[in-house]
Amino acid sequence: LLKDDAARAKGLAWWKGHVSHHWKEVRIRSVEAGVTAELSEGDVFEIRAMVETGTIPSEDVAAQVYEGLIDPLGNIIDPQIVDMQRRGLGDDDVVEFIAEVRSRGSGRHGYTVRIVPYHSDLTNPMAMGLVRWA
Repeated sequence: LLKDDAARAKGLAWWKGHVSHHWKEVRIRSVEAGVTAELSEGDVFEIRAMVETGTIPSEDVAAQVYEGLIDPLGNIIDPQIVDMQRRGLGDDDVVEFIAEVRSRGSGRHGYTVRIVPYHSDLTNPMAMGLVRWA
């Protein structure tokens, strides 16, 4: 990051400011999954999410599935986080993300999708405090 008069570090700092300023434009339009609440260990299901990124380029966000068994209150316990793959732009510049998730246990499962910032030089996207949940 410090080579060439810290050009990459300066670029990352600008990028963080841009993404932070425009994060309010990021919206999850829809989430669809081919799954029932009851799963057996090893079952595989697909999740799709349609995401608006506003003026943030779609390459600057990552979509993740947050999935796991749920407790009696409906909270996801011991979640697994699965990165979703970008499938391209749909209507109205909405980006489609898709993932296949393999169940790690049997029983009642819950899931949601979250969007986080993505940059190749960003070591921890959660450190920016920018998360959009479905």
